[in-house]
Amino acid sequence: MAPQYVQWAQYFAERGYAAVIADVRGRYDSDGENYLYGPHDGPDLYDIQSWAASQPWSSGKIGTTGGSYLGFVQLEAALEGNPNYTCMVPMVSPDDHYDNVYPSGAFQLSNSVNLAWILGKRTNQNSDAVLYWEKVYRYLPLKNLDTSALGLRAQFWSDWLKHPMTIGLARATGSRPEETAKGSTSGFACLPTTYRVGTIKLVRRRSITILAW
Repeated sequence: MAPQYVQWAQYFAERGYAAVIADVRGRYDSDGENYLYGPHDGPDLYDIQSWAASQPWSSGKIGTTGGSYLGFVQLEAALEGNPNYTCMVPMVSPDDHYDNVYPSGAFQLSNSVNLAWILGKRTNQNSDAVLYWEKVYRYLPLKNLDTSALGLRAQFWSDWLKHPMTIGLARATGSRPEETAKGSTSGFACLPTTYRVGTIKLVRRRSITILAW
């Protein structure tokens, strides 16, 4: 575990909180296939929250915090309506992954390639160590860029290109509509080309960080 996460856990423990850090599917110590901004993040976090709430050191109240991708998965988790989910603090997070990939309707190559490279494998990758970025950005056809230019086979990359209107869209309900949370939040996408403020209705990582208190 990275030293900063140990420090993070110590910070909250000293203030009376229990800290839980979980890797999403296919990342670091978690099994399964890694799929960025995929359909499993919300339900998986629901299960993690339920587990944490049931531990003897927990009061049953769960809070989450994190930025960017770690903020977006909090919104997905809220849509699942876990009764133990008490508060969340998403930061610099998009409210809809479609705007990450297709801001204003046009495919954003640089950010999509960066996301795929840095977060698309089991561990974070050093983007400057092994890639000649000008060659990567100019590679065609785009549908083969993940395997031929980045050296990874990512289902999410194919889906981003083949099914643009279905990626990361805020769903009306989560996988558990009978327990759906209702509310709203606002924020901004942490992209240099996207500055809009968005609002979503909550009707439905590398790592996910969650707190239990």
